[in-house]
Amino acid sequence: KMEVDMEKCKRDEIIKNCGCTYPGCSKKGKCCDCIEYHRERNELPGCLFPSDAEATYNRSIEYYCNRCGWQGEPKEGDMTEINITAKKGEIIGLVGDSGGGKTSFINLLLRFYNPSEGEILINGIDEKELSLKTLRENIAVVPQRVYIFNDSISANIAYGKTIDEKKVREALKKANLLEFVDSLDNGIWTKLSENGTNLSGGQRQRIAIARALYLNPSILILDEATSALDNKSEANIIQTIENISKNLIIFIIAHRLNTIENSDKILVFKNGEIVCQDS
Repeated sequence: KMEVDMEKCKRDEIIKNCGCTYPGCSKKGKCCDCIEYHRERNELPGCLFPSDAEATYNRSIEYYCNRCGWQGEPKEGDMTEINITAKKGEIIGLVGDSGGGKTSFINLLLRFYNPSEGEILINGIDEKELSLKTLRENIAVVPQRVYIFNDSISANIAYGKTIDEKKVREALKKANLLEFVDSLDNGIWTKLSENGTNLSGGQRQRIAIARALYLNPSILILDEATSALDNKSEANIIQTIENISKNLIIFIIAHRLNTIENSDKILVFKNGEIVCQDS
């Protein structure tokens, strides 16, 4: 009890009083940057983000944003009136013209910036109450361009993390690539060429999906991940995504409607607004 009280005093000293040492702080430690600064320096030993332990990241995500602008400053072109809910097991398709707000919508979830007015709730908890480290550890992104380096398949899947053969095989199986890998002479230890030139486009994309699933995320984001594929390869990738969606919340950013036609919800963006949403 005494230890908890001491932690609370330490937290209150930094957030509420003038004890913040974050460079350039003018908000007495109340801003998100200040909080992260002190958390990274281990000056807030677990007391500032008690919600981390309570959050179940893939139960639900709720956007209630009246205005969302870079660094919280309202300006022309901000995203406005974003009100949607995504639940576990759902695939949310995001479409619209370039500059319409699709990437900004995702950036809010990743907390590259926060809503100027409103909030984003994860399992009913304001995401600002969660540490950035924990939040982002629960989100995996599959980008449009996949970087494959000259190393084994397992190393490309683990992507800098400790290689766990069982987890690598599980990720490849979920990405529907394990059968192909097992057919290779060296299996998961097969060397890949720089940029994956000894793989097809679809196989490179499946490596990227397996890499994301290796992290065991709760939220999966595909950012134009199939735009460079032919229709058949894209259809196979989308089928893979649908097969793994049961325990995830998945967001798919796309320009082609056929990419997200089987999504549970489709959000159409234009000039920073969701002009249409339906299931």
